[in-house]
Amino acid sequence: MNRISQLIYKYIIDDIREDERVELGQWLQDQKNRELFDRLTNPETFEKEIFMRESINTERPLRDMQSRLGYDITPHENRTHTIWSLRRWVSAAAILLLVIGVGYQSYKYGIGQINKTSDKEIALSSPITHGQTKAVLTLNNGERIELGADTKRNEHIIKKILSDAEMIQEKEGQKQRISLKTPRGGEFKITLEDGTEVWLNAESQLQYPESFDTSERRVAVSGEAYFKVAKDAARPFYVETAGQLVRVYGTEFNINSYQEDTNVYTTLVNGRISLSPLNGNGSELVLTPGHQAVFDKQDVSSSVRTVDTSIVTSWRNGKFVFENQTLEQIMITLSRWYDFDYEFKDIRLRNTIFMGSVPRYGEFSEVLSILEKSGGISFTQNGKTIIINHK
Repeated sequence: MNRISQLIYKYIIDDIREDERVELGQWLQDQKNRELFDRLTNPETFEKEIFMRESINTERPLRDMQSRLGYDITPHENRTHTIWSLRRWVSAAAILLLVIGVGYQSYKYGIGQINKTSDKEIALSSPITHGQTKAVLTLNNGERIELGADTKRNEHIIKKILSDAEMIQEKEGQKQRISLKTPRGGEFKITLEDGTEVWLNAESQLQYPESFDTSERRVAVSGEAYFKVAKDAARPFYVETAGQLVRVYGTEFNINSYQEDTNVYTTLVNGRISLSPLNGNGSELVLTPGHQAVFDKQDVSSSVRTVDTSIVTSWRNGKFVFENQTLEQIMITLSRWYDFDYEFKDIRLRNTIFMGSVPRYGEFSEVLSILEKSGGISFTQNGKTIIINHK
């Protein structure tokens, strides 16, 4: 099978000699061999395999290793070329390994058994899928409206709610307070009446009035949200979250404030914001772009650190980028988006540190495969529960 694997590999990269082509042709005379060959040379098979490997950020771990060693192991002029060559080599090697691996299993167990195994894996994975655009609007009177991926329908519903709210306000003199909440496995984007755009991640909530006051604009958020605030010098924009008050001066920033976390993370992408305790005690902290404020909920104190904003906001751009995060933190993030439960067979695995990235909208099996290839762990699935163990 090693020899046949090499011939198939050469065929795929179009580097096969005529005598090798004849040798491969003789092997293909067997119907089972032909079926295996057709499956292995299907471009979709390799596109999927290469996609999973290219989803892993090879440059970040390289830089981390360099910093640990204390010097740059890659000459500057050759750095980009070296990384690119490495990725090309990994992709080519992936094809060869896949051919050898699948070829050996087919040789040992037969094609029918391999197809049967694949079907079983698909069946096990099918209950767990990536999140979708969905949220629930709740009004003062407890009325709940489900919103989905149909943007026009959403706009129509929200417009009607605001119109009805204006009538209620005129009649009763009371403003409508709206709650927008995303479930596990959900995300949603909304544009407020002043033009401010808000992206909600999974298990997040935004509370806002149907119209803002003439003196200020004020909302409350829990979970994770990305704000692109419309500029209005006459009406400052305030965000309340877990004991912290953020004052915004027309800018873009990310807030991560899940209830179970001990800290609130506020990351400024551009513009300017200030932060202070919601109770009014304590000084105001001004944040500049490229920095993150870490607010401790318990002792009501803040610290500031420099961050790569593209990593913090990667969830809004179709990726999960993990930098020095524990496996426990990664599983919490993924379980919110893919809506699954998990358990560790060995609790020591919780503190395993990972670096890299996975596609946010990828198949769940691909995401787990990327994590497994990162080293030392394996996943098994029981319904919607993922069991994590040593490989």
